[in-house]
Amino acid sequence: MLRVFLFFALCSAGLAGCGGDDRLSDLPFPSLAGLDPAVATQLRAVEGTLRATVSSDATDQEQATVFGNAAEAYHAHAFFFAAEGFYERAVKLAPGTPRWKHLLGLVQTRAGKLDAARTTLMSARDLSPSTVATRVALAEVFYQRNEHDLCRAEYQEALKLEPKCAPALYGYGRVLLMNDNDADEAILHLERALELQPGATRIHYPLGLAYRAIGERSKATLHLGQAGTVSPSCPDPWKTGVDQRRTGDRLAQNRGTMLFRAGRYTDAKREFESAIRSNPKNGLAHGHLASTLAKLGDLTQSLQSLGTALELAPNDPTINYNMGTFLARARRDEEAIPFYRRSLESDPRSTQTHFNLANAYRRTRQWAESIEEFTRVIEDEPSNADALFGRIVALTQSRQYEAAAQACKTAIQATDDLRIQQALARLLAAAPEDGVRNGVMALEIAVRLREAHKTLEHLEVEAMALAETGYFNDAMTIQQRIITVARRENREDLVRSLEKNFIKYRKGTPARRPWERESMP
Repeated sequence: MLRVFLFFALCSAGLAGCGGDDRLSDLPFPSLAGLDPAVATQLRAVEGTLRATVSSDATDQEQATVFGNAAEAYHAHAFFFAAEGFYERAVKLAPGTPRWKHLLGLVQTRAGKLDAARTTLMSARDLSPSTVATRVALAEVFYQRNEHDLCRAEYQEALKLEPKCAPALYGYGRVLLMNDNDADEAILHLERALELQPGATRIHYPLGLAYRAIGERSKATLHLGQAGTVSPSCPDPWKTGVDQRRTGDRLAQNRGTMLFRAGRYTDAKREFESAIRSNPKNGLAHGHLASTLAKLGDLTQSLQSLGTALELAPNDPTINYNMGTFLARARRDEEAIPFYRRSLESDPRSTQTHFNLANAYRRTRQWAESIEEFTRVIEDEPSNADALFGRIVALTQSRQYEAAAQACKTAIQATDDLRIQQALARLLAAAPEDGVRNGVMALEIAVRLREAHKTLEHLEVEAMALAETGYFNDAMTIQQRIITVARRENREDLVRSLEKNFIKYRKGTPARRPWERESMP
């Protein structure tokens, strides 16, 4: 023990001869320059202990523990590349220890190394099948690899072990929605997850899609408007060592994140402010504070904190996403687009960021870019009704009417969303290209929609279909009734587009634009 301690002391003092062990020469020791003094001291101590142990006659298991502990320290302080290298060495020395495989799998997942993470986490699960956190992490890898049957089974096993596991409820609900088209069952799981962790804003996105799928538009709008990037979490027995190694600003930041997920925003604000006092250059803490202030309704201070966060961490995906979303909600889409793109440079698999970027491109009339982004979302989530509809709208706006109609027919096979059926009826009734229109089919769809859901928009489509089939008087009667109701409801944007078509019908001319610009969704 004395020999190890003296060697550690010499190494910590930086004396010559302590860094030459060949067994450490290929390991990614990070630079500690510019770190918080408490963090730098901790990591120097970790490195000293590691060098001393490797130079001793320690067993493989003892060395694995020291390598794993070093990896945890680097993991805790966001040196992920270094953490991966040290976890790999720990796994090699102690292949039967699930802890190091679990943590290595988390770091590999974060780095986008999904094939490696799949292998690593499957091995960790087999070594410790009752560890819920490992099953949840593995299920997420399966989801990202589009292995949905394996993903579903893993979440089911996690929920058998812990029915109140919020990320398992969220993940299983997402699979039920996106791959099984079971919106009702998905809502039950997603609402339960949100009840357990109201600050986990990522849950709102699939929950909004689920409500939209069953026709509850107001709830869908409410949840989609609250969607964010905070994921639900569950206790992770293997990760406690990582969390405990956080010191100073990182410790306060970690506490704040937990409080935010639990919906305790005032307490979270206090912790993030504490982290910033400890380290004013902690960009992530400023970013988390911005999100918390937005939840508390202080949008002015939230924007200021976001600005500071971007100055300190200009490439962080969450901070860039939040700034893009802030600007998009303020209808400043041109300004939002660069932030979404920068977010995707660091986190290219974020479906939600691709979706927001697609809509920003669409609202700024950048059709090709919008279609590309919507297509990317659909590749990941084939039954995502919002993305399917958004792509149809972008194709229509860019005057690709035949492609838009075909996209409608394909989308109807994936979802029964009424907007897509209405879009198809509009295209069949009013597309400028003769080969696209089919008035009889448009009228069949329009009547079916109107009988099921008597909205102004569905009546408008019926009038368009009637005009296309030559029933102009009937089209005028419906159109006049819609105009009266729309005017009474102060929907002047809709009134303008309705009046344009009314004039056409009175002249015996059918509509030749599926949507007027004023009434585009």
